[in-house]
Amino acid sequence: MLRAMYNGTSGMGAAQKALSTISNDIANSNTVGFKQQRTQFGEVFFQQLKSPSAPGQNLAGTNPIDIGNGVQVTAIENDFSNGNITYTGNKTDMAIQGDGFFILGDNNARDRLYTKAGNFQISKENQLTSKTGKYVLGWNMDPLTGDINTGATLEPIQLALGQISQPKESTFMNLKGNLDMEMPQGQMYGLQAATWDRLGVRHDIDFNFIKTSGNTFRYTAVPTDQFKPSASITAAVFRSSEAVASMLQKGDYQLQANPSATPGMVDISVVDPGGSTVFTQTITDVDQPVTLGDGTNSWFSIQYASGNAPSAASFTIGEVGDITFDALGQVQSITGSGASGGPLVSYTPDSTGQLVNIDVDMLSFTGLAADNGISVTDTDGMPASTLTNFTITDGGKVDGYYSDGSIKTIAQVATATFSNQSGLTRVGDGSFLPTPNSGIADVGLPSTGPRGQVKAQALESSNVDIADEFTEMVTIQKLFQGNSKVITIGEEILSTVINLIR
Repeated sequence: MLRAMYNGTSGMGAAQKALSTISNDIANSNTVGFKQQRTQFGEVFFQQLKSPSAPGQNLAGTNPIDIGNGVQVTAIENDFSNGNITYTGNKTDMAIQGDGFFILGDNNARDRLYTKAGNFQISKENQLTSKTGKYVLGWNMDPLTGDINTGATLEPIQLALGQISQPKESTFMNLKGNLDMEMPQGQMYGLQAATWDRLGVRHDIDFNFIKTSGNTFRYTAVPTDQFKPSASITAAVFRSSEAVASMLQKGDYQLQANPSATPGMVDISVVDPGGSTVFTQTITDVDQPVTLGDGTNSWFSIQYASGNAPSAASFTIGEVGDITFDALGQVQSITGSGASGGPLVSYTPDSTGQLVNIDVDMLSFTGLAADNGISVTDTDGMPASTLTNFTITDGGKVDGYYSDGSIKTIAQVATATFSNQSGLTRVGDGSFLPTPNSGIADVGLPSTGPRGQVKAQALESSNVDIADEFTEMVTIQKLFQGNSKVITIGEEILSTVINLIR
């Protein structure tokens, strides 16, 4: 009878543990990212009252007689199924759709925890943190290269509002578009593209494309701010045309003002980068705007200032060459001064005094009977600018908004999966720690391998099903009551036995 009472006691104890699990699930039914648990029962060892016997010559065999010793809780399992993902509009909220955990750590990316709760916030130091103050880990943009190395060691996500980004000198530019094959010869189409020197100073390049034959265009690349004035020539604008473009050379043209043999006059010569005089024009030595030309073509519009000693100004032609198309409108050849024979725009800005060379890719051009349209599709130059705002997009990518209007990816949130996530242990605050049975964290980008997608401005709700929990609670209540009845009846039987000797 004592065995029966002890069995009832074990049943009541197991029911109490199960009820504790259910009550915890219900209490956390509105906790972000909470994962419900299920209590699993198993029988305790059996005592063999009679051993089995094998069949003999005259008698059949007998079966063992085993008697149980109650019930025990064998497991409390975590249910890692997804809860509902709800849009919140909060720019620091994130949810994982599928497998995976966000990674939290200290400021050295150690003492790591793993969580499904993506209700993050911004710290005083502009870092992305959990509600408990742990740092959200991932990868930050390298301020020198502007790149994010997702193969590097994890670090706290930085959202350095107000920080000035490091400028990057332009070295490459990709132009893409169409030049109209039906354009009349001598007609020009142009665009302006921005470039930057190593200090982040912007220098615009005027690209002009002039049709010179049925399938060939002459291009010029002129840095708009590379005119260097003198005391007597204070301003100059290059006037491109088909004839002038065909005679151009890459480099600095000198605009030299010299005393004329005629009193009251001044000679202005245009000298090419090779040192040869293209032409000389004599003008009256008074303040005036002047169009310089070789008698047939206009080359420059200048502003002449009298009363100063004659001096030389300069004007930079960044690059010049030809682009030819085949019968199908595809690029057949491009000439230029680059190492590969293509365009290489060069200039020396006053801001740094250092030569800037920009490889320009025009191989994607087409020469079809369609409207002119060319644009910059890629460039590596960046100005120095201030980070003013940010947004987190799907996939856990953090985009920064800068004062110059540019948008750059400044960080990437990491996620982790485990070969056996059921082996993780809970440490509170919606966080988990790995154990020897969970395996080590497989860290990487969201939506790669087994890792689920990160949804921005959303949270994963608790996956607790209240209806299931109440149903389970009724079942556990019956289990508890049944076991208590066993103890009550056992006690009554023992009392009856004791009364036999009175």
